Amino acid sequence: MLGEPNPLAGCMMEHLAGHYAVHRFLARVERANEKSIAVLRRLGFTEAGIDESMCHALTTTERQFVADVGNEVTDAGWALQ
Repeated sequence: MLGEPNPLAGCMMEHLAGHYAVHRFLARVERANEKSIAVLRRLGFTEAGIDESMCHALTTTERQFVADVGNEVTDAGWALQ
């Protein structure tokens, strides 16, 4: 189903956090892509602050989202810990 997070994405994030000490996940998305932004939010991502976004050289049409280890992935039923 379009617009729904794939359970594998959350499992992959959980695996990387637990086995490889990944502490932060970054996602870059086109500003107009509201469906992808909604999926990222359901996966526990929030929009990056201006300071962090500037460090990653985004284009004027992009937004950056971050998920820190420990953010709960609410709709999918798993948590990163």
